Amino acid sequence: PSENGLRVGVEWLAMRDDSGDGVLFTAVPQMKVSVSAFTPEQLHAATHDHELVPDDFWTVCLDHRHMGVGGDDSWSRTVYEQYRVPAGRYEWAMGVRPLARGEDADVAAQNAILDAPALVRRMATGIATAEPTATAS
Repeated sequence: PSENGLRVGVEWLAMRDDSGDGVLFTAVPQMKVSVSAFTPEQLHAATHDHELVPDDFWTVCLDHRHMGVGGDDSWSRTVYEQYRVPAGRYEWAMGVRPLARGEDADVAAQNAILDAPALVRRMATGIATAEPTATAS
């Protein structure tokens, strides 16, 4: 995903179709996001740009943490300290909900983000559920 426009520090992502209906992704803490007209398999198989033909859907990659792949050159074997993801316990809450035509994505995202700390606390105590929160009608 980082080779294809990875965006970091993202609190929310809204995607809409031509009719205005859409989907909202939110995360606490922030997420890393990439969106592509090609699947990872298509990108891996292509040896030239002209071999890539967009599908009629988007591939969305959402990550909590993303570690670099190496140093500044081909003979360095490690990633700089600030780009490593050390072993440990990480907590991340992500929400996905529909967006209705005309619904303000910014307001919907801010409301979801404000509700997220309670979800993170429930996750830490082991009582979080996968039940959806309120959705647009």
